[in-house]
Amino acid sequence: MGDIIVRLPNDSEISGAGPVLLLGPTGVGKRRLGTAMVKRFGYDRVPALRTLSFEASIRFQKYEEAKQEADNQIKSASQTSWQPASELGFILSELKAEDSQAAVRFREAWEKDKTKAMPEVTRLSKLQRLWRLTFPGRELDLTTYDPKINTTLAGRGGPYPAHSMSDGERAALYLIARVLRSPAGVVIIDEPEVHFHSLLARTFWNVLEAERSDCRFVYITHDIPFALSRGQAQICIVRSETEAQLVAKDAGIPADIFESTLGAASLSMVARRIVFCEGEHGTSIDAQVY
Repeated sequence: MGDIIVRLPNDSEISGAGPVLLLGPTGVGKRRLGTAMVKRFGYDRVPALRTLSFEASIRFQKYEEAKQEADNQIKSASQTSWQPASELGFILSELKAEDSQAAVRFREAWEKDKTKAMPEVTRLSKLQRLWRLTFPGRELDLTTYDPKINTTLAGRGGPYPAHSMSDGERAALYLIARVLRSPAGVVIIDEPEVHFHSLLARTFWNVLEAERSDCRFVYITHDIPFALSRGQAQICIVRSETEAQLVAKDAGIPADIFESTLGAASLSMVARRIVFCEGEHGTSIDAQVY
């Protein structure tokens, strides 16, 4: 993948291909800054406010109708910083209709020439594959319009309807479907770690970044462990809803951001090694963190 430039509201540009992090404490204006980027540059944005409930049965619709309804819901939610996204049911209808059309095309091609007929890799099949990677031992069954989860995990008691999934499972389903639907280019993810354990958040977004190599991910977060997990990401410190300061790649996260952000973020961390340190009274932030 070549460079994909990310433009900020102050007209600065971030070149490159890796993720971009818009990092700052709660209430500084990160979400409003992301919304401004959508309005000005037309970027796709996955909001943090998400209505994750959906009906027990996927609505049967024509592909064009389902796509239009999903488009309308996404556009409405992406233009504001306070309106929750509620397009999940429409996206499932769209992907199901698209998959059905692909199945018909394959059958017709098979009847004409069995040696050349090949099934299409639809977004619905990608959704199921990425789900299996995210939740080993659980399979998203979308063979009918009544989706369910088949599981080999002990204690689950067999299949369960998809609409009764946990919050983490719902969040994963929504985010996978939304990212698969995003056009190539810049996609803004607001609070990517919500409903996820810190280790799951890391591996989940690693998988989606690899799947959508034609996209450049911009993460809006105050979760420092997640921010540090993005490897070679370029960090922007959000100072207000109109100001974001690009940090030099080797400079790391400024100390004032650590101090103001750690108090607002979850401290569920994953570490291979723990180092205990002792700071000096009055000059260290250790006591404040503890």
